[in-house]
Amino acid sequence: MSSIILFGGTFDPIHNGHLHIASMVKSRLNADKVIFVPAKNPRWKDPSATSSRLEMLELAIKDYKDFEISKFEINSSEKVNYSIDLAKYFRNIYPVDKIYFLIGYDQLEKLHLWYKIDELKDLVKIVAVNRNGYSKAEENIKKYDVELLDIEEKDISSTDIRSLQSLDTPLCVIKYIINHDLYFTGTVKNMMNEKRYKHSCSTGFLAYDIALNNGFNPWIAFRAGYLHDIAKDLNKDLEKNMMLRFYKEYCDYPEVCYHQFLGEYLVKNLFLITDNDTLEAIKYHTTGKKEMTTLGKIIYAADKIEPTRGYDSSAMIDMMEKDVDEGFIEVLKENRKYYNEKNFFVNTPLQLECFKYYLK
Repeated sequence: MSSIILFGGTFDPIHNGHLHIASMVKSRLNADKVIFVPAKNPRWKDPSATSSRLEMLELAIKDYKDFEISKFEINSSEKVNYSIDLAKYFRNIYPVDKIYFLIGYDQLEKLHLWYKIDELKDLVKIVAVNRNGYSKAEENIKKYDVELLDIEEKDISSTDIRSLQSLDTPLCVIKYIINHDLYFTGTVKNMMNEKRYKHSCSTGFLAYDIALNNGFNPWIAFRAGYLHDIAKDLNKDLEKNMMLRFYKEYCDYPEVCYHQFLGEYLVKNLFLITDNDTLEAIKYHTTGKKEMTTLGKIIYAADKIEPTRGYDSSAMIDMMEKDVDEGFIEVLKENRKYYNEKNFFVNTPLQLECFKYYLK
């Protein structure tokens, strides 16, 4: 007799929290496989297109040999699908096997309100995974013979990914979101021209690779790289007014530097991203500064050497991926050399202190 876990959800999009739960529950229950069951039209949500959610889910689990997807709900002709329908469907397929039905603690409190819950509990074994902020609803646990699993919770939500508060999802899903213009991408694309957007995406993906190879959080690096030029195409009058209002101390800098400061402002106030590391990396990605953070070095370098820049930067990319600190020094040297050759030395205190601090 084998055992399976049914894991239902909207998965809009799938993220690393889902994958973590699925892996841990499978291990704890010693189950043979996990079957993801994406919902078609949840009554309390307005999900993205079913095809997009399904394709992202397929990409995310492709390397998990014991993970599968069921299109039961997606292919159903019913307007509403209840858990009892899903349980009956799989009980017909697996008449003698153990079937676990995975839910969160947040659902325990309402379990007695579920449609045909008494019949459901006789068809499957209900398993609840902890979720912060919810009680364990002891009465329902006992009444419906629910098995509880305390698993370390990852603070990730699909809502946060859709709003760019997080991108803690597999790289293949991030690429799908970018390539198919989902969620936050419309806002970002509307704020820059096509060439700039291509550069920003390339900067983000290079930053991801550099971070991953150096033991730094890769999705944090991608997000910072993706947003680093968010203010580059602002109207010039608006740009000057914003500098006077929010960054008066830098108004005497060349205009080419303004976008790094205003980028910090927009990322914080438009996208509501409050991570100081991200904000600082964006704020100084053009000039640099002394005592830069690891993320700051990654974004500064990725911006200068990403592949769409139109020159062979492969050697510097290799250096950055091998050692971010040593690679950053080489990028700084090449950047200073470029400025001198083009007679385009941006003579600002921030840049001068950056060169002086690192190129001793």
